[in-house]
Amino acid sequence: PEVQNFSFEQTLGAGNQDLFTSKTSLNVPLGDKYAAKFAYFYEDVEGFTDNNGPGGSWGDRESKGLRLDLRADLTADLDVDYSFDSSEIEYYNLAAQAVTPRESGGDLLAIIGTIVRDYIPYDNNRLGTLNTTMPLLPTDTEIDGHTLNVDWALDDNTTLRSITAYREVSDKSYLDFASGSAEGFRIDFNEATLAEQSDNPLFLPAVRPDLRQDQFSQEFQLLGEIGLSISYLAGVYYFEESAEEDITPTRHIFSAAPFAGNGIIYNIGTEHNEIDNEAWAFFTQFTWTPPVLDQRLHLTAGWRHSEDERDARRRVVDAVVVDQHTFIQPLVPESVFAADTGDNYDDDSYTFIVEYDWSAVINVYAKYAEAYKSGGFNIRDPDEQGFSNGFVEEKLTAYEAGFKGELLQRMLRVNAAVFYQEFEDFQYNFQIPGTIQGTRVFNIDEGEMSGLELELMAMPARGLVLQGSYAYLDSELDDILNPISGEVEAFNFTNAPEHTYSLVADYTFPASSLGLFNINASYNFVDERQKDSETAY
Repeated sequence: PEVQNFSFEQTLGAGNQDLFTSKTSLNVPLGDKYAAKFAYFYEDVEGFTDNNGPGGSWGDRESKGLRLDLRADLTADLDVDYSFDSSEIEYYNLAAQAVTPRESGGDLLAIIGTIVRDYIPYDNNRLGTLNTTMPLLPTDTEIDGHTLNVDWALDDNTTLRSITAYREVSDKSYLDFASGSAEGFRIDFNEATLAEQSDNPLFLPAVRPDLRQDQFSQEFQLLGEIGLSISYLAGVYYFEESAEEDITPTRHIFSAAPFAGNGIIYNIGTEHNEIDNEAWAFFTQFTWTPPVLDQRLHLTAGWRHSEDERDARRRVVDAVVVDQHTFIQPLVPESVFAADTGDNYDDDSYTFIVEYDWSAVINVYAKYAEAYKSGGFNIRDPDEQGFSNGFVEEKLTAYEAGFKGELLQRMLRVNAAVFYQEFEDFQYNFQIPGTIQGTRVFNIDEGEMSGLELELMAMPARGLVLQGSYAYLDSELDDILNPISGEVEAFNFTNAPEHTYSLVADYTFPASSLGLFNINASYNFVDERQKDSETAY
């Protein structure tokens, strides 16, 4: 919020897919030292796939959110900022469209895949219309957050900063993985009735996984300068979170018919997951500008020590049965596991940067940095041992050199960088074949990424802005023993397109009595994201 100025802004937008957006902002000074700012956002948009069956349509989304900011300049040396934000999102997940039929084979899923070929529409292109046989239910998400920032100038060269945050998330999700299938094949958590012709039918209600998460973080920073040549930052960081996902009572997961005569095969089950995470970190960074080269050289060194504690609990009951209409016949033994696990992780990472100011508007730099990702446990792992074993921490070592400058009398801005990154014990999230949502996170010994990035922005005439960006990325992971098949296989980074570029032209017309008008055109290109998949883009 601005203490000195009153302001109001309202923006309305419209687009294809019946998009409508509204953004409202109001800033109100409250005396000489206080101010409040209120903002509200609303968006309604239709998805790309219409549903001619019951329920909503895939991709439809309605979002609304508000934010309140309060600022208090208590003294010349003490500032306090508080903010509260709240958002609600109701959306229908995107269609899980089938691209190619499953290959025939002797295992259970291959047999089911052969059965359901006549139920599912296959197409390499996105379909604009599909039909559900069960109502497509929404996913409802609510998020509330609080932040409190305090800046206290201890003297002319030293500032103590406190950053406090708390956030709550509530999410009830719904997925239909057999989007558009005809009656007789379902992959969803909607209601179902087994043994309907018996004296004791089994009714399974619609279940939307109920996820609740809350987190708290506190950070203290000490920023300052020592003389004219040294600036520093030192701090401590604390974070804790807890989350619970409840998928009860027993729900329908998938079903296919006919099976074993006139029967219907069902996968049913329950699931309950809990996590508790806690993290500490201590960090410091110093920048020294030595009295040489007209003080254009800057040397930076940084260190961060991290400690993490991870605890997880998982309860899973999974059953595959055949509904013979008058009785329920178990097909495979019921799978039950209950596991509690946990571990501690720690790391020390370092950063070194050399910068040189070639001129007031041109800077070149070289950077070495280390980063760490804590180990943990995957609550989507369907195997008790796989879940309990978890995965170890991941380490990244990165090298980067770059150029930042403004040329042609500051009409052209150029940012360019080349980089190389090495990964140790890279954490790879692997989809377990033969499961609907089962994954296994395991570590790949080594991986590497290298590439370049280029950003250009030109202002050749008043009101005209031209922008262009390009990125090249080369990535590679070591071959590793597949933890499921037991064979050595090649894996690739996910979401690692080789080429990415964008072009933007923006023109703002001279102000007139009717207001200020702007026109914008843009083009974006992203290469294939999944090198090892013929059907995922």
